[in-house]
Amino acid sequence: MKKFIEDYPQFKKISGTVSKHVSLVGELSSLVQKHNLLEISELEQTIVSDGEQSKCLNQIRALFKNPKIRELDIIRLVLLYALRFQNMPGADLRSITNQLRQQHPKLDLIVDTVLKYGGTSKRPADLFGGQSTIDITKRFIKGLKGVENIYTQHSPYLKNIVEACQRGRLDNYPLLSNECDRVENIIIFIVGGVTYEEAAFVRSLNEKRAQGMGGPAVILAGNCMLNTESFLDEFTNYKSTKAV
Repeated sequence: MKKFIEDYPQFKKISGTVSKHVSLVGELSSLVQKHNLLEISELEQTIVSDGEQSKCLNQIRALFKNPKIRELDIIRLVLLYALRFQNMPGADLRSITNQLRQQHPKLDLIVDTVLKYGGTSKRPADLFGGQSTIDITKRFIKGLKGVENIYTQHSPYLKNIVEACQRGRLDNYPLLSNECDRVENIIIFIVGGVTYEEAAFVRSLNEKRAQGMGGPAVILAGNCMLNTESFLDEFTNYKSTKAV
């Protein structure tokens, strides 16, 4: 009885924590079902990974008719599609924005602004995998192995930067000197904000290092944590600033 009385406060604390976690998971599950987020997430991963342009376009148009899909999710899908297939024949971007003009009157303006800021002519590197022999070989091997989790197919471009820095192969410009030896400690600050995918990638690196699997210790920082809504707000401010 004495032992029970001594342990009861800790037991009650743990019980309360478990109850909160169960409630949180239940609410998340409800939101996923309510807004069809699994299907949306799968399509997002397909667009930014190795999805075919025509299939991605057809899937996006099919989702337009689903009343469960939120405006924010539609905008995100269209932006990803625009960034990935901007210069591809048959991308039909204008047709998509025209189709959605009544429900989303600002969509065409948002797409134009994002492409002017981060389109193919503005990006210093290929975010979606180039056509070099190495890139094609990597995609071929990935296709043979299959995908373990369709919801985590994409890796942020930050992965390429960290790996190049770790091996001493990063371009000279981002460094203070031309001597680029292998590094064990990396500090990254992203002006404009950090995405949750980038944060998850850095966390996985640090967890591997903590488990004795090697790799650099990475500290990631930025102006803020970005989600779709805050990202679009940034572009609204960007457009207003350019107008001034």
